[in-house]
Amino acid sequence: MYMHNKDWDSALRIAESHDPELVTEVLVGQAQIAFQEEDFTRAESLLLRAHQPEKAIAFYKKHEMWQDALRLCQQYLPNKLGAVQEEFEQAQMSKSSRGIETIIRQGREWESNKEFSRAVDSYLKVSELVTNDVNIMMKCWHKAVDLSVKFLGHNRSVEVVDNVASRLDTMEKYAMAASLYLKVDMFKEAIDMYIKANDWSSAKTIVQEHDLQLESYVKERYKDSMKTQGKVDALANVDMIAALDMYVEKRQWQKCLEMAEKQGRKVLQKYVAIYAAHLINEGQSIQALELYTMYGAPASQQVG
Repeated sequence: MYMHNKDWDSALRIAESHDPELVTEVLVGQAQIAFQEEDFTRAESLLLRAHQPEKAIAFYKKHEMWQDALRLCQQYLPNKLGAVQEEFEQAQMSKSSRGIETIIRQGREWESNKEFSRAVDSYLKVSELVTNDVNIMMKCWHKAVDLSVKFLGHNRSVEVVDNVASRLDTMEKYAMAASLYLKVDMFKEAIDMYIKANDWSSAKTIVQEHDLQLESYVKERYKDSMKTQGKVDALANVDMIAALDMYVEKRQWQKCLEMAEKQGRKVLQKYVAIYAAHLINEGQSIQALELYTMYGAPASQQVG
């Protein structure tokens, strides 16, 4: 009677005095009312008092309160934590799937109504926040670029391409980003992407086919890259002096002198002098004299 009338205090008092088995039923009934009233803390406390954590977990799962469900599981039913975690992940995937479907459907509707700017905005909403499917992301982003290039004019196209290419850059899809930049004649940005991909051939092709003014830029970037990577032989193909200086920095004197000798006497004498100065500073004056004996002293040191 007390439970029917929701007089929970009286019902609990009677149950505790005369029928301990009904205590759980009374507490669960109270918890259900508390859940309905969104008094989650009290509801959870009542169910724990009734030794019914699984009922609280079931409620939290039903209402997608997954963090609370996982918390209770970890504290009171750790043997079920793995199963609840798996349910949570599946629910998130299902939710994401519904979200991505809505975004794509909305984009297609805008397209069919020739609202291309809005369609582009919809497709750009697709990201790792709504899907883990890289292929879906790529298709939507390329669709956004294609629509902007075809229908929205140069300024908006540049904006969209830069947006998508930046995302691809973050994903280390440099060649793909470069190809998008080329769609809107952003040659320097395309070159930068090819350089990140270590595709110097494609970077140089852009220079030859589209913008010769960028030749010195590519050359300097190439030199910097070769220096950073310590690729002296490759550096020598574009800047012999820089390559010789790198050999000096690396103290690879024999290679330095061999390469310098091929560049003529003036260049050779410069690096012989540098090597000799190094030897003298190291207290190896005899070796410095032997070096000059082998290669000859600079003109300023020779007796006329």
